[in-house]
Amino acid sequence: MNMGKKDLRLERKLQREQQNRHTIIAVAEDVFVRKGYNTTSMDDIAAEAQFSKATLYRYFKSKSDIFKNIILNSFLEVQNKVVAIMEKSGGAENRLREYVGFILSYYRKKENIIRIFFMETCVLEKIFEVNISKLNSKSAKIMYVPPELKPVVERILDSVSHIIQEGIDKKEFAPVNPREASLVLGALIRGLSFRLPTFSKDVSIKDNTELIMNHFLYGVKRK
Repeated sequence: MNMGKKDLRLERKLQREQQNRHTIIAVAEDVFVRKGYNTTSMDDIAAEAQFSKATLYRYFKSKSDIFKNIILNSFLEVQNKVVAIMEKSGGAENRLREYVGFILSYYRKKENIIRIFFMETCVLEKIFEVNISKLNSKSAKIMYVPPELKPVVERILDSVSHIIQEGIDKKEFAPVNPREASLVLGALIRGLSFRLPTFSKDVSIKDNTELIMNHFLYGVKRK
C-alpha cells in the first residue's frame, strides 16, 4: 500500500464507530429522560437504538458509562458555546446576558438529565465512582466536581471570569473579584432553574435572564 494514501477502509470503519457511539448516546439520553436513570436498563437502550446488547458493550462498559458520556458531552457543549460568547466583540454586559440566557435555555432543554447530575447524589457517586459522603465538609460535598469534568468546568468559569474582568477594565462593572462573581452568577442560574419551587416554564427565558441580570448587576439595596 502506498504510505501516502489514506486508508479509506479504516477511515470508514472509524466513522461508523463514531456514528454508532453518537447514536447510542443520543438514544440513551432520551430513554433516561423518559424512564429515569435507575429504571433504565441496557436492554432498554439496545432495543431503542436497534443494536444488540453485545454491540452496546463494544462501545460502553455499562449503563453508568453511557450516562457519564452524556454528561461529559453536555458539559463540553456548554464549554464550547461559552468560549464562543467570550470571544465575541461588544460590551461585557451584553455577552454576560447572552451567557445567562444560553445556560437557562440549556438547563431547560436538558432539565431531567442535569437534574439527575446536580441533585441525585447516588447517581453521581455511581457514574463517577466516588463516595461523596466521605468528603470533609458540607461545602465540599455541594461543590464537588468529578475529576473528568474539572478541566471543562474551569474553562467555563475562566471564560465567564474573563467577560467580567473585561467589564471591570472598561468601567462597565465595579472592581469585584471576577472568579467569585462568576461562581455567584452560576449559583443564581442553578438556583432559579432547579431549586426554587416557584420556577415555571411559563416564564420566558428572556424574562428569567433579565431577573438574574438585574439582581446580579444591581442587587436589591436602595441606591
